[in-house]
Amino acid sequence: MGPGQQYCLGLPMGPGQQYCLGPPMGPGQQYCLGPPMGPGQQYCLGPPMGPGQQYCLGPPMGPGQQYCLGPPMGPGQQYCLGHPIGPGQQYLPSESPYGPWSTVPSGSSSGPWSTVLSGSPYGPWSTVLSGSSYGPWSTVLSGSPYGPWSTVLPYNRNKVHLRHNLYVCSVHTKQDSTDGSHPLVHQASNESRASITESLSEFFDAQEVLLSASSSENEASDDDSYISDNVSDNISMDNFSNETERPNSGKGPLYHVRRRSCLPSASPNTSNISLWNILKNNIGKDLSKVAMPVQLNEPLNTLQRLCEELEYSELLDRAANTQDPFERMVYVATFAVSGYASSYHRAGGKPFNPVLGETYECDRPDKGLRFIAEQVSHHPPISACHADSKNYIFWQDMRWKNKFWGKSMEIVPVGTTHVILPGFGDHYEWNKVTSCIHNILSGQRWIEHYGEISIRNTSTDICQCKVTFIKVRDRGEFVVNEVEGTITDHKGKVIHRLFGKWNEGMYCGDPPSATCIWRANAMPADHEQYYGFTKFAMELNELDPSLKLLLPPTDTRLRLDQRLLEEGNVEAAEEQKQNIEQQQRDRRRVLEENTMTHQPTFFRKSKDDTWVSNNTYWDLRSDPGFAHLDCPVLW
Repeated sequence: MGPGQQYCLGLPMGPGQQYCLGPPMGPGQQYCLGPPMGPGQQYCLGPPMGPGQQYCLGPPMGPGQQYCLGPPMGPGQQYCLGHPIGPGQQYLPSESPYGPWSTVPSGSSSGPWSTVLSGSPYGPWSTVLSGSSYGPWSTVLSGSPYGPWSTVLPYNRNKVHLRHNLYVCSVHTKQDSTDGSHPLVHQASNESRASITESLSEFFDAQEVLLSASSSENEASDDDSYISDNVSDNISMDNFSNETERPNSGKGPLYHVRRRSCLPSASPNTSNISLWNILKNNIGKDLSKVAMPVQLNEPLNTLQRLCEELEYSELLDRAANTQDPFERMVYVATFAVSGYASSYHRAGGKPFNPVLGETYECDRPDKGLRFIAEQVSHHPPISACHADSKNYIFWQDMRWKNKFWGKSMEIVPVGTTHVILPGFGDHYEWNKVTSCIHNILSGQRWIEHYGEISIRNTSTDICQCKVTFIKVRDRGEFVVNEVEGTITDHKGKVIHRLFGKWNEGMYCGDPPSATCIWRANAMPADHEQYYGFTKFAMELNELDPSLKLLLPPTDTRLRLDQRLLEEGNVEAAEEQKQNIEQQQRDRRRVLEENTMTHQPTFFRKSKDDTWVSNNTYWDLRSDPGFAHLDCPVLW
């Protein structure tokens, strides 16, 4: 495409968009020319050596040995494309463009076999094309065999270069759509369930989020487990790399919304803060009433964290376009699990607690949804949210109880999540599981989710679902983040089985015929420096001038303390945080003195004591607009 840039063999989807030669592994996932080794594993152009082993273009030397494109030197010896000197001897450069094997450089296009093509466009398999001009695979569509798409230039036929010895198939540009039927995407697995669960990531390498009393629990790891692809930490991303089209109510042409992919400033250093000094007098207490320094926050709010649970809303779109009720339950259950994925990489920060009356909106035409949330109660803290789409309606009001136990903190959510699929009249509801932050005072913090989610369709008893988040197990090595579930009919017969990891992905069925339902998105480059945010999380607090004119003054994006922390101004953020908290105390005192109670603006209490939308927000936003309304002053 140009000097120092990426090559590709196929046609683009459109200017500045994606190239690829083959079909995807699954919706929004990876493309390649050949079959996969198994769920979450690698594709290549040729057959495999055996279950769970390597693919390549040529025949193997023998069981468990190496593949190549040419004949062998002799029994049990090396393959190459050239001619050998003799049996058991080396190839010379004069005889072969790849020799001698004993000195083939690590960056060679075809060797050395002892490291399985390290640095070549086909290896090494252990890291899937690490260092090659086409890799790593973890960058196909959030990771591509032809380099990160975020840096691919608009298509120019004259600059496309063909690579030798690649068996080029027809170009596939079919994309996922929320308008059609979405059958379960099949991916064969050649590994047993035991080997799957035992090959997962290192236990103490897990990172997590320090959750507050009013927070919600919400990537793939960089291991080579059965679900995750090897995530590259070297993906080059522009500050604005994600363009989405926003409809404008038919009043003119479509325009592009350019969403950021990096925060203005990295997270601050918190090594000088002693959590023990803060928490030692509060063991066993509700931490929602304990003041924390702003450095321990992340520049997101609990209301925005509720919106994060919709990062994989396409699962609900697929459910809404699936005729089989048991398969619909598969997608709904997987959606319930996916909301926990982003908590894995949170580097010890807690979301800001919303003040009473605070709101947050998220309008995402690219995802086909609108979201609104409001803090409807302060003591106890209750956050209510509502999202609507042409395919579904989503809402919940969440309350949390948490306790500090010395070395860990447990967060127990209280409340019910609801999803309605109007096309089928389905109304699903489910609970959330307990979250526990370990090593809260010292060492590497990590998060654990455990308990059982029970999902039922209140409109019919044709099927039910139970999903279990399994507590940490020690099988000689720690096994973490596992999820298992069953979908049963009204007689209790198991129709579908689910398994996976809440931070990586979910599968339906049993190996070797398990179907990949969902994978967590690849993490942005340098995410550790930016609070461990996913790309979706980085977009939640973005504020452009045109949007600012439409928001009510109570919107989270307008909080100065949160905005200042995002910009790296910690001292000013701490000062504003204290001011906002004091203003809330003053407003509460006035209400108490006048025997008044706070009335939420956009939510109402239903008969079962839960909070639901009053369906006024978007109408008021449109006409007369929040600038013409008398809104409370919160900061």
